[in-house]
Amino acid sequence: MVLVHPNDYERTMDAMRGHIYGSYEKYEVEYRILNKSGEYIWFYDIGSVVKRDSNGHPLVITGLVANISERKQTELIINQQTNELIKLNSDKDRFISIMSHDLKSPFSGILGLADFLMKNFPRLERVKILETVKQINKSARNTFELLEDIFLWAKNQQGRIPFYPQLLSLRTICTDALEVLQSNASAKQINIKSDFSDQITVFADPEMLKTVLRNLVSNAIKFTNTGGIIKINVQQINSIAEIAISDNGVGIKPSELKKLFDISQVISKTGTAEESGTGLGLLICKDFIEKHGGRIWVESESGSGSDFKFTLPFPGEHSL
Repeated sequence: MVLVHPNDYERTMDAMRGHIYGSYEKYEVEYRILNKSGEYIWFYDIGSVVKRDSNGHPLVITGLVANISERKQTELIINQQTNELIKLNSDKDRFISIMSHDLKSPFSGILGLADFLMKNFPRLERVKILETVKQINKSARNTFELLEDIFLWAKNQQGRIPFYPQLLSLRTICTDALEVLQSNASAKQINIKSDFSDQITVFADPEMLKTVLRNLVSNAIKFTNTGGIIKINVQQINSIAEIAISDNGVGIKPSELKKLFDISQVISKTGTAEESGTGLGLLICKDFIEKHGGRIWVESESGSGSDFKFTLPFPGEHSL
């Protein structure tokens, strides 16, 4: 039975053979050996020939063999963390570039409209002035929303958002979170239904959970046509609760699905009633859900609506 790891075997044997047959006076090699537990342990092996016979064969060899598994594990962790930091910095650079463009565009629009008013105000009819002011107001509000999302995302990245998970009534949290969205839903005659028991509890931070629900339901309203339906339902899967926000809206193209939660691919699309968006909401949802130890994903087909789902810890003593 060969105990040396297959990837290390030839290199290790070559080093030892060269040492024994006198190809060189000293050898140094790292390799893995299978232990009794079936795990590979890293060793550092160094040796040198002290004395040879008249034919050049080694008579006296000195050396050292040391277990370096702990050092190798540390190196592995450092390499993984280095690669993660490189990717994170690259993603953030890409994110900053996208956000800079998204901020510049609305400000250019606001400035252009304001300049138009200043230069033509005496000659403009009241209706045209009002129309232009409304456009400025809409653009300014959209830009403010983008800034708010950027600040919230940045604050979370810096670990400056308090995280206090606790037992919560999902019904109460949903009611609080959706209150501010009711007017948006009513304007498009969209019916929001909650398909779960009033007794369901989850273990989560209330403010973060409200933010996630608001973002996901707001997206559903945005991409659902007038008279549509949005459903919120929950199911227990072992020790987790799976919450789904489902709509019968326009759905998502396959090419866009993988980009939704990617910081380097921030997507901002116009809704069915020309609603704007920042594209940051889903990134914030992803961060908040992962902070709870859960995950978030989407199931959708273009033209067939979307199901945004996420998981949270489900208290074992509370059942559906």
